[in-house]
Amino acid sequence: MCARCRAVHATLTAARDERTDDLPVLDRPPLAFLASSPKDAGWSSHVRARVGGKPLGFGFRVQPKFLRHLLTIPSLAPVRGASAADDGTLILSDTVTLGLNDVLVEVWLRPLAKPNHARLDISVTSTEPLPAPLRVTIRWKGARYTKTLTRGQTSIAPVSLSALKHATSLRVDFEAGAIGATIEEYRELG
Repeated sequence: MCARCRAVHATLTAARDERTDDLPVLDRPPLAFLASSPKDAGWSSHVRARVGGKPLGFGFRVQPKFLRHLLTIPSLAPVRGASAADDGTLILSDTVTLGLNDVLVEVWLRPLAKPNHARLDISVTSTEPLPAPLRVTIRWKGARYTKTLTRGQTSIAPVSLSALKHATSLRVDFEAGAIGATIEEYRELG
């Protein structure tokens, strides 16, 4: 270290050592988007901003262990005389913040009369209107289903429960606005 650098270093070190007061603790704004999910969380979420002309997007990845646990719950077994609104398994319920807008997403798995099959019901509720059209894409183990939500809701059926049980993950992705895609990506099911 040169003589000038040693002098600057000595001055700064002395000033630091003389300071007896504590630095003030500044209030930090909540930065929920920086919080990481715990390792044992059932799902993780992501948000994609409108950068470079891409549409607004957000979504979730349901962990395979969590998904298999949910699929072993006996509520997926059809029950005679049961109300369709009362049965099913809640796979995902989470809130995503988009700017000042809170978006609640729920994904339910409801049994069908067809053995070993179910229906996925997806609903999105928002404090403010979301850009239209809002599409959901659900992917697992090579399967991909895309539908447009109507009044914040849609269903995908029939879904093979055995395929879901062996999935390495379940992805639920939402995109808003004009999206270029092939007809196959937007095929209607059910």
